[in-house]
Amino acid sequence: MASESPQAGASPGLLRKGPAFRKAAFAVNLAASLILGLVFIWAAVQKIRDPGGTLDAVLSYRVLPVALAPGVAIILPWLEFWAGIFTVTGPGYFRRAGALILSGLLALFIVFTAFNLARGLDFECGCFGAGSGRPGALFFLRDAALLALGLEIVFHRKIFGRIRRPAFLSGRTGLPAGPAAPPDGSGTASPGEPSGKPSGTSAPGGPSGTASPGVPSGYSG
Repeated sequence: MASESPQAGASPGLLRKGPAFRKAAFAVNLAASLILGLVFIWAAVQKIRDPGGTLDAVLSYRVLPVALAPGVAIILPWLEFWAGIFTVTGPGYFRRAGALILSGLLALFIVFTAFNLARGLDFECGCFGAGSGRPGALFFLRDAALLALGLEIVFHRKIFGRIRRPAFLSGRTGLPAGPAAPPDGSGTASPGEPSGKPSGTSAPGGPSGTASPGVPSGYSG
């Protein structure tokens, strides 16, 4: 049995399946972009609204010099916000870049939090602004799930290839086009009959075509 040819306009990936699989992969990628981007946009808005609480959260981690903490407390929420915007609304390259930034931040949050818990520090994660609570098992599960979504967005094309928008989202029905009608509109000729009149000929003596015997060509009376 011949293998299915890849979809036109799609780049090769590790997994190439039929139309149903491509639709499912597109839906997973879309859901990952929306969830990851919206979570970080919401978290960034909470931090921007409370710059004092954000600064306290940065200081409580005790991994940066005190002189750098105010700058990080200002830049970090806006970095999260715009990376979230690109992840939700950006085209392919910008969406992957936004997801890559958010994935890097998530990896840093997980490492710094585990490091501080290992040191026995009592601190708030500051994930959604002040009052986010002390990180625990739920924190690691949530951030690990978000990191998995970010990696899916970043490496989606490597795994699945470039998947075009499904027909139900782009307005295409997927039905093959019917046969084109002949130029004269007469339809398909029946067997044994010519498909049309020879071009450039008409009945003798007609207005266009071969002139009648004895009448000069172009004669108008």
